[in-house]
Amino acid sequence: FLPSLMRLMYYGIDYTMGYWLRIHREKSRGSIVMCDRYFYDYFVDPGSKRITAPRWVLRAFCALYPSPQRSFILKADPNHVRARRSDLTLAEIARQNEAFRAIARHYPELELVDANQTSDITADHIIRRLFDMPPSTAPTSTCND
Repeated sequence: FLPSLMRLMYYGIDYTMGYWLRIHREKSRGSIVMCDRYFYDYFVDPGSKRITAPRWVLRAFCALYPSPQRSFILKADPNHVRARRSDLTLAEIARQNEAFRAIARHYPELELVDANQTSDITADHIIRRLFDMPPSTAPTSTCND
């Protein structure tokens, strides 16, 4: 438990310092800052970071650190994900989908996004949600790559 707690403290310091040294400055300039992964991963896959702390400890740490204004969790049919992530079993993908669904109920900034669509449709949905735009006004990509 103690090594796990120390890792959580280290990650928390990293998140907090990163927020105040880089993210906050960019946000104050009006920039949009996008990151992949965040503290919520520790609820879903704590073993990958060797975190063994109880969930209440994770919730307490999560409350201490700067939270994103918005966060999107891509969820997809386990077979769809398995085609790209052969290191995960179908059962593990289904478990992670359910775990993300469960934590999304506790953190209002989390939004589950259906990623069974094409990447263009999924990205378009996220862009619309970021800017609270109706579907007809969402920017579209003209790139072919």
